Amino acid sequence: TVGPKVLKTEVSVADVSVSIFSGQTKIKQFFLGNPQGLGFKTAQAMTVGSIFVDIDEKSITSNPIVINKIEILAPRITYEKLKGTDNFQALLRNIQSSAKAESKPAQAGDDTAKGEARKVVINHVIVKDGSVNLAMALLGGKEITAPLPDIHLTDIGKEKGGASPAEAAQQLFDSLYQSLSSDSVNQVFKDGRQQLGKLKNLGADGIA
Repeated sequence: TVGPKVLKTEVSVADVSVSIFSGQTKIKQFFLGNPQGLGFKTAQAMTVGSIFVDIDEKSITSNPIVINKIEILAPRITYEKLKGTDNFQALLRNIQSSAKAESKPAQAGDDTAKGEARKVVINHVIVKDGSVNLAMALLGGKEITAPLPDIHLTDIGKEKGGASPAEAAQQLFDSLYQSLSSDSVNQVFKDGRQQLGKLKNLGADGIA
């Protein structure tokens, strides 16, 4: 429900299992679509087979809700460059716009004015065993895959008594974008583009 509003693109899951007593949740087959109307050729920005969420069950009826841990396992990211930008920059702009809108005081008669907006504190966010596929027009439909450096964020929203969903998403995507732009990922992409160029020069246009 919150994902499409914050990211302004398609967000879906295949299944969510929740343990009411322990506060543990498993999300299966998470799908994040690319921003619409900007010309991106690939459908997805990220897919994840499993996401584990451990909520402090005592905080569910309070504000902020305390999430002990979010663990994102083996995300598959499609990093598409287009016309001087890329799909994750576009997603970040959408999130920043949503966070700015959430920070505005609610107007009388607005649904958000009827009660205090729910916020979250996230003690740990772990992203591990991920991979990044580079997609761009110059590759001629080919993809180059690099390992995604692991991410571990702590204490999201803790200092300010809770973060809005958009603020929490912005912190995660800021760190995700830093990993996508890391030296290790860029080196794999650079080497891959050079290798593709050499093969094309040899006439090997049908690279598997």
